[in-house]
Amino acid sequence: MLIESLDNFRIMLYLPYVKIAIISLSVERDQNLESALEWFFSEGGGLVALGLTASKGSIGTASETVFPIFATTYRTGTYDASVGKFTMTHIKEDEDEISRGLSDFTIPDHKILLSFNTSTQAYLPRSPEAGDYKVLFRERGTGAPSVVKYQNQGVSVTFACFGGDDYDWAFNYFGQFAGANCVLSSLMPHDYTNFRRTNRFYQIRLVESGLPPVFTVFRDLGIEEYVGLWVRQLFPREGSTIWAWASPMSDHPFFISWQIGDGKAITSVVAQDLDEPWWGSDHRGASSGNPYGGDLLLNIIYWSVGRRPIEDIELVHAVRKAYEAFAQERRMILSLVDYIDKMGASGRPVEQGLDDIIPLRREARSLYVEEEYAQALGHMMVVKEAMKDLQAMASKLCKRAMVWVYVVDWLAITGTSMVCVFLLWSLMVRRSLYREVGTTRTK
Repeated sequence: MLIESLDNFRIMLYLPYVKIAIISLSVERDQNLESALEWFFSEGGGLVALGLTASKGSIGTASETVFPIFATTYRTGTYDASVGKFTMTHIKEDEDEISRGLSDFTIPDHKILLSFNTSTQAYLPRSPEAGDYKVLFRERGTGAPSVVKYQNQGVSVTFACFGGDDYDWAFNYFGQFAGANCVLSSLMPHDYTNFRRTNRFYQIRLVESGLPPVFTVFRDLGIEEYVGLWVRQLFPREGSTIWAWASPMSDHPFFISWQIGDGKAITSVVAQDLDEPWWGSDHRGASSGNPYGGDLLLNIIYWSVGRRPIEDIELVHAVRKAYEAFAQERRMILSLVDYIDKMGASGRPVEQGLDDIIPLRREARSLYVEEEYAQALGHMMVVKEAMKDLQAMASKLCKRAMVWVYVVDWLAITGTSMVCVFLLWSLMVRRSLYREVGTTRTK
C-alpha cells in the first residue's frame, strides 16, 4: 500500500481493522517507518515489500526484523545488449503455497537489494534468529534471496528485485504470483494472464446499482471530473462486481471486487497504482489535482474489512488536511528554531511549546482512529491555533536574533572604519603639518 502522505500511512497502520499493507517505495531515504512497521508486524499484521522498501536506508532496523533481507545496498542484473535490458534469473528454493506451481524464471529486472560484504565484494548471507524464514526464490548471479517469506507473530513477503527497464513490459510480480497455476489466482477477481496498459486520457464513471457508498459519495465532490494519464485494462472474472469504469473506453473497468468463500472476505483490484496521477500524486507524471485520492483509499479499506464506508467525506478530508498542515508547520518551526540556535539565541521556549502540543495531537489521532472525526477535527483546530502562536513566537525570536547580528555587524564595520580613518589621518594629513627636520654637520 502506497499513500502520498507518510503521516496518514503511519496512522492507518495503527487502525485495528487494517490487517495487511503493501508498501512500495521508489526512493531510498529514511521514511521514519520502522517503529510503525515493527508494531504492526508484532500485532500479527501482514506486510508485502516492493521496490526499495526493504532497504536499511528506507526503514532502518525493520529491514532485519520485518523484511529480513538485511539489505545494505543493491546490485544490477546482467545486461543483454541484444534486447537492451538488464535481466535476472530467479531459482526456486523453499516450497511454499505462495510459489506453488511456479518454477525458475528469467525476467527484465534491473536491481536486487541484498546484504553486501564490502571486503569480499560479494553477497553476505544473513537470516533472522527467530521465526519461520523461507527463501522462495534466489537470484542466480549474486546468490542473494529475491523473494522471502517471513513469519514471526506477523507475516511478511519481501520482493528484493525491482525495476524492469521497459515500463510497459517490466515484470509484474503479482501477475506471476497470481497466475493460473497459483493458489492466489482463485482469490482475485481479475484474470492476471491478461494484463496490459492503455496510454490514453480517461475519467472514471461510477456504477449506480445499489452498491455500498464507497465510490458514489464522491460524485458530488467531482470525482468523475479528474483526468488520468494512463490506465491498465482489467479483465473481470465471472461473478466479480464492477464499481467504476475508465471512460471513454467501454471495456476498461476501473475497480472490481468479489467475495471469497462464505462472503466474509473480499478482494479487489484497481486499474492504477496508488502513486499514479489520477489519485492526485505527481510522483509519476502531472497530477490530476484530485484531492480525494487518500479519502477514497480509506473508504475502500473500511469497506474491505466490513466497516461502514465513510459518508461525510469532507469532514474526514478536513481532518487529514489538518494533519498534513501540522506536519508542514512543525517542520517550518523547527527550521526557525535551528536558525535561532545558530544565531546564538535560545529557541527553547518554542521547543517547549511544541512539546506541550504533542499530547493534544496524539489525542486527536486517537479520536481519528476511533472514527470520532468531528472531535478529532476540533482538537486539530486547537492545535492549529497553538501552532500559529508558536510561529509568531519563533518569528519574534528570529527577528530579535537578527537585530543583535545587525548590531554586531554595524559595530564591527564602524570600528574598522574609524581605525582606518585614524590611520589615514595620522599617516597622511597630520604628517603634512610638520616641517621636515634637516640634519647639521657635526664637528
